[in-house]
Amino acid sequence: MRLFFPTSDNNNPHWLRTGLIGLTSQRNVCWRVKCKGKGLIFKCSVAVECSFDSRFLELLLSLSLSFSLSLSFSVCVCVCRCEHCGSTETKTVGHAEPTPEEKHFKANTVEVAACSKCGGQTRFPRYNDPAKLLQTRTGRCGEWANCFTLVCRSLGYEARHVHDWTDHVWTEVFSDSKRRWLHVDSCEAALDSPLMYEKGWGKKLTYCIGFARDHVMDVTRRYTQCFEELLPRRTQCSEEELKKAVSAIDEFALDRSLVQYPATVAAARRALLFARADAEAQETTHVATKAEEVGRTSGDASWRAQRGELGANDAAKKKALECSETGLEQAGTSLPSTGYKGAQDAQAALRARVAKLMATGLSANDALLKVLEEAKQKAC
Repeated sequence: MRLFFPTSDNNNPHWLRTGLIGLTSQRNVCWRVKCKGKGLIFKCSVAVECSFDSRFLELLLSLSLSFSLSLSFSVCVCVCRCEHCGSTETKTVGHAEPTPEEKHFKANTVEVAACSKCGGQTRFPRYNDPAKLLQTRTGRCGEWANCFTLVCRSLGYEARHVHDWTDHVWTEVFSDSKRRWLHVDSCEAALDSPLMYEKGWGKKLTYCIGFARDHVMDVTRRYTQCFEELLPRRTQCSEEELKKAVSAIDEFALDRSLVQYPATVAAARRALLFARADAEAQETTHVATKAEEVGRTSGDASWRAQRGELGANDAAKKKALECSETGLEQAGTSLPSTGYKGAQDAQAALRARVAKLMATGLSANDALLKVLEEAKQKAC
């Protein structure tokens, strides 16, 4: 998985020079995520100095983007569809070298699937270029997390791309109001449910590394209730070697990101990141919620079972099948405490409003844009 590290210009530290994002003025910023040749995919305007409650915007952002991206990123490829006969009775038989075009869009891996019906073979390039992903709208967790992290960053949120060495990828978004990083899995419509992989899916985690624009962090402790039991599975290197490697990458990322800024700005950013890292190191685990005791809800059931992610136990598997393709938001108590009173009502109202706007003919993305604009107007 190639990790997406956007850069910034002198005026706006969240400006992404990818050819995807269009901006800008000093007081108001309009982010537009475009897919080449396909027009507008996602857009949102936010007043930089708007005074509305940031807690509400964070709730709105995390839930609505998961919802919107789930609608727009429509194909989760568990089994490749045969490009010759359209059958889904295919099986991955190996990998192939990427073509020059596939390399251009950062497909370092190309899976090859054979069809049992017609005998043909289908290529599935694992693109890492967000422009291509927004065009194909096809992929698994890596592609979803790539695009979701891009959208969060384009909206001005600090986001991490978290790579789990047991084969999953998700996002973390920093919450200004809660002063900590929140786990967000766009595949599962999951917000702040870090124990879902261990307690719900039944994964035996090893390494979870978070990559941000200007720092890198080993975030494994957030995703387990007992780090000491997990340690024997971390066999790639010693803990001291890992710490040195992560520290070196972290220092490189920070130095690279701050080189364009005045010394006072760079020093302030360093101090902020160091303070956050200290606070993060002091975080403690929590008792798993009901939503975190649900197996994987995205993807074909047989594919999830084959990967050992359908559920840690029978109850988790049953709930996962009930919530398939709807995500943890349907698990009963998925929404964590956000500091915003009536959060579940706000979530329901948001979905109802988006659905009503879509019934008038608006696309999911345009409906989301309108809801965000309405929230801003009411609060400012």
